[in-house]
Amino acid sequence: MIVVVMGVSGSGKTTIGRLLAERMGWIFADADDYFPLAYKQKMAAGHPLTDEDRAPWLQTLNALLRKWDAEGSNGVLACSALKAKYHEILEAGIPPTHIQFIFLDGPKELIARRLAAAEA
Repeated sequence: MIVVVMGVSGSGKTTIGRLLAERMGWIFADADDYFPLAYKQKMAAGHPLTDEDRAPWLQTLNALLRKWDAEGSNGVLACSALKAKYHEILEAGIPPTHIQFIFLDGPKELIARRLAAAEA
């Protein structure tokens, strides 16, 4: 089983994804660790990534997920892939019964506090 924990920045996807993987004894990966340095710099400068920017990154993540599936490994991926077309790329080549997307949501005030605390 592969679980993709997704949500906006500050929703807790990395924290919850890591805890889930730890509790289940599964592999954990944070999609942000797969961003090329140039994309991290672009985002740090306050420029959002475009769909074209994200495409190779999503393909890399799909390759990781397909590898887990081929090996019969269970894993959790924390990823901000909120658009349906991003899901399609991530799940390509993986049987639908082997992958599940979980969306984390929370009140705007809570997420704003978390982001402010992360910046401090």
